[in-house]
Amino acid sequence: MTDSGKKALRKILKKLKGKYNKKDVELMVWEVDTNLNGYISFDEYERMYKNCVIDKKEREPKKLYTLVQFLMFDKEHKGYITEEDTLEILCIRNNNGLDNAINDIFMIEVKDEKGNIKRTRNKKETINYEEFEERMHSLSLRQRTILMNRKKIFCEKLKEESIKYAKPKKDHI
Repeated sequence: MTDSGKKALRKILKKLKGKYNKKDVELMVWEVDTNLNGYISFDEYERMYKNCVIDKKEREPKKLYTLVQFLMFDKEHKGYITEEDTLEILCIRNNNGLDNAINDIFMIEVKDEKGNIKRTRNKKETINYEEFEERMHSLSLRQRTILMNRKKIFCEKLKEESIKYAKPKKDHI
């Protein structure tokens, strides 16, 4: 991505968000710029995109990827997306789980009295880029939380097993 590419990125963000932060653009470039030359080459872009698609453990930075996803859904450059806009791409990507993917993007979430996220059945008709970005980030947080809980359970089981095997048996004393 050349300086004109960075300028285009700033222009896109300004159109979608009504504002942009120069640091956001620099961060998007930095996350993808593996050779640290200040620009995103096609190879770096392609590697970023593929890594984010296959990233199941939420380890890849995704600021630019999230923007690219939104732009793919918003083919008519309306500045917002609808369920219909997302169906074609999601059908290609998700042979199964299409309903879950749609719900993740469009379902309205509310928090219960304990602060847990609870989904309602109502869906928003459209969402803009800021809402999309927030949803993608929230999904990532949710996925990281699930992974951390799995890791915690695994570590607890491992600890229990190690304690069980570390106890000396009375026969051997």
